[in-house]
Amino acid sequence: MNIIISTNVDNNYWNVRHHGFIDSVVKHARKEDRIVLMIINDGTGFRSTDLDDNLEMLAIDINLINYSKHTNLKNRPNFVCLESGEFVEFANFDDDDILIMCDWDVVMQRGFTEKELNIINNLGAMEFGMNKDHYPRNLLYGYLGMEKIFDDISKSWIVYNTGIQVARISAWKKLYRYWKELAPMTYAGCNHHAAGQALFNYIVQKFNMVKELPLTFHNADWFTATPAKIIDNALYVDNEKVLFNHHKWRYLPSF
Repeated sequence: MNIIISTNVDNNYWNVRHHGFIDSVVKHARKEDRIVLMIINDGTGFRSTDLDDNLEMLAIDINLINYSKHTNLKNRPNFVCLESGEFVEFANFDDDDILIMCDWDVVMQRGFTEKELNIINNLGAMEFGMNKDHYPRNLLYGYLGMEKIFDDISKSWIVYNTGIQVARISAWKKLYRYWKELAPMTYAGCNHHAAGQALFNYIVQKFNMVKELPLTFHNADWFTATPAKIIDNALYVDNEKVLFNHHKWRYLPSF
């Protein structure tokens, strides 16, 4: 089993946004971890400069992506995100491998603790390790109109932030099977780029695929009512530095 730390980014964001994801992961990942950069290639050109030798590149032609492109977007045209698990169509990972999918606006502030490694290594074959998006936010009541798309959302379902998704490849494959079935109706009913996050939350809670992670695994100062605080450009919960800081381009984080 490998732990794979990954991100997906398109040509445009790669060429204009660099807040430290690659450098931070190279700095803090263990020697045995794999680092995979998934480039969504739209043909406008990818300029790579001095990439670390330990970084694995996976270039995916945007024209071959079928279910991770929102077909009804109003606020972010051409938005593509592999939170769907569609990357399994383009990469041969072992089912038992753990892949941590990170948004591009994330930095890894430190190495894994033994407790975190224990949690990761003990994820079930169909479990996603996730952190709450806001404290609290409910999926049923007014979240992107999801209640108008699906009539079976439980009152207990909340919103988990897809900026960090942790799961075995077996779980990613299962997610993608559900996604292919449900994405068309979700996109038709929601024209916001976060429709994918909403669909992910629907799937993993409908099919009992969530394992909640500690607050210090993935957090952000902009999550509503979060206990996380920025201190000297790093994110903390109490006195513990957060592992994955989801900075959302608001400042240049340290790591």
